[in-house]
Amino acid sequence: MIAAGAAASAPCPSLAPRAAALLREQQVRIWTQTGRLFAALFLIQWVAGIYVALTLSPRAWSGSQSSTHLHVWTAIYLGGAITLFPSALALARPARTSTRHVIAVAQMLMSALLIHLTGGRIETHFHVFGSLAFLSFYRDWRVLIPATIVVAADHFLRGWFWPQSVFGVQMVSQWRWVEHAGWVLFENFFLTIACVRSHREMLQGAERSAELEVSEERYRSIMEQAAEGICLLDPHTKKVLECNRAFEQLLGDPNAGDVHKATAHLIATVSATTSARPRDFQVVKADGSTLDLSVTVSRISFGARETLCASVRDVTERRRAQEALRQSEERYVRAARGANDGLWDWDLTTGEIYFSQRWQAMLGLTGDQQGSLDQWLKRIHVDDHMSFLASVRAHLGGRTEYFEHEHRMLHLDGGYRWMLCRGLAARDEFGVASRMAGSQTDVTDRQIASEQLRHAALHDALTRLPNRALFTELLEHAVLRARRHEEYRFAVLFVDIDRFKTINDSLGHLIGDRLLQGIADRMRENLRAGDVVARFGGDEFTMLADDMQGAEDAQEVAGRIQEALKAPFTILGHEIRVTASIGVAVGSSEYERGEDLLRDADVAMYRVKTLERNQQGDFDTAIEPDHALGPHISAVPGSTAFTPRVA
Repeated sequence: MIAAGAAASAPCPSLAPRAAALLREQQVRIWTQTGRLFAALFLIQWVAGIYVALTLSPRAWSGSQSSTHLHVWTAIYLGGAITLFPSALALARPARTSTRHVIAVAQMLMSALLIHLTGGRIETHFHVFGSLAFLSFYRDWRVLIPATIVVAADHFLRGWFWPQSVFGVQMVSQWRWVEHAGWVLFENFFLTIACVRSHREMLQGAERSAELEVSEERYRSIMEQAAEGICLLDPHTKKVLECNRAFEQLLGDPNAGDVHKATAHLIATVSATTSARPRDFQVVKADGSTLDLSVTVSRISFGARETLCASVRDVTERRRAQEALRQSEERYVRAARGANDGLWDWDLTTGEIYFSQRWQAMLGLTGDQQGSLDQWLKRIHVDDHMSFLASVRAHLGGRTEYFEHEHRMLHLDGGYRWMLCRGLAARDEFGVASRMAGSQTDVTDRQIASEQLRHAALHDALTRLPNRALFTELLEHAVLRARRHEEYRFAVLFVDIDRFKTINDSLGHLIGDRLLQGIADRMRENLRAGDVVARFGGDEFTMLADDMQGAEDAQEVAGRIQEALKAPFTILGHEIRVTASIGVAVGSSEYERGEDLLRDADVAMYRVKTLERNQQGDFDTAIEPDHALGPHISAVPGSTAFTPRVA
């Protein structure tokens, strides 16, 4: 089927070979008919040339004398040679390209001969233009090329050596032939346009014919291969006009007396109603067996003719399946009551859904147990809509064996409960789902426990910050984003608390833990939107700074951390001042793995530690890039002050 709005000149690729074949058949017919036309025309022109040679030509050449000159006889024999060869080709090989070009040359030579025999009369020159018009019957503009060349060459040569034979006068301008050739080209211009347009119309006609053939073939194929019985009847006489093989297999030959009457009565009963919905019947076949049939009748029009189209389906197996489903549902309901689950039953034909009392009680609801999918969706959390519908469609489409989905549903108290929903569709003999039923289980407690376990697995219990595993995962996502978007920049800061071991050993692990919690709180408070800080292990923290413009932005973030840690911490009566050494690595598309960034930031941090030990006094807290470590690594030295104070 061609999509609406598709260009007529761009048929479906599968139709192109057939359209080309139809076009070729039409062209062969045209070439054959035109060739026969020229064969007859050559004979007529030859006879006319002989007549002119015997009557008009002698007087045209020798005044009032009637004696036949030698060149007149030569022209007569030449006319025969010009006529016989192309005529034979037109009858024997009409579709050959060479035949068309030979005819074009011969026709122009015949025009030259007639012009010669009439002594260059101006009236005979119109034969050239008429011949070009006849050649355009081929609808092939290329035949005009050799014809034009012959005309131009004839006028040039004879105009130079025998001007009176072509122009009718003895003395002419040597450029006279150009004027004649120009008029020929003028006509050829319009004839070429006509040929091109005619070819385009032929091609479009061939494409439409190919589409029609494919449509007819598709219609026949659908009729014969359809699993449903299809029958067309005259609405007035009830005569069966056409039926497919499936219809005959269901009810027998529609033209047989008993079958025809039963079929006509059955279809007339259905068509008498205004509703186009299928109706079920049970019929008894000749062998005594019964069939449950679903019959749908619609009125269709073929032109001005109205026809009844009946679609008959054997639903015997569906009836049996429905009965089996009913019994299965009864067993399932009894089992579900014992499991304390809520039940639902969705009629896919009507769209109605039955919700059991237990299903409603899970959400704090009471009242009408009938609902719809829209009412169900209104209670499902908006973030779960798409995945819920995708799971339903996957099962109804036969891509999953059963339906199962966990989602949040709105309780009457305004909160959300996690529900595990399971279901199974009942299908007819064609695999089409007509019903779907299942259960709903409240899994809120299990979901909360699962979330708590997941949070504990990805967060540090002491500082409540993301742990190493979660930070590494987030870092890998940032690396992948940088590789997809080269303009994206981010930074990894590796923060090590200076002399933390000394504090821990001298003041105890309890104060050390409280200090780590305080440091984590300050770093968290100074985060920008989108940044992440994690406890990497021991006294080491890592930060993922998002959306960096360059190393300067990363240095600014590190500076804020240094500034935040300047104020002393008061823990259990101890005033503690700490500093941190920070290594910075700016991420870009050059990095392939997150661990490479961590390594570079770690190296930068230890570089700071080395510089601190190798120098006297305190380091300035400003960020200083360490170019020895590469273009993406900078070091942030911190002050070395550590002053525990006991109250």
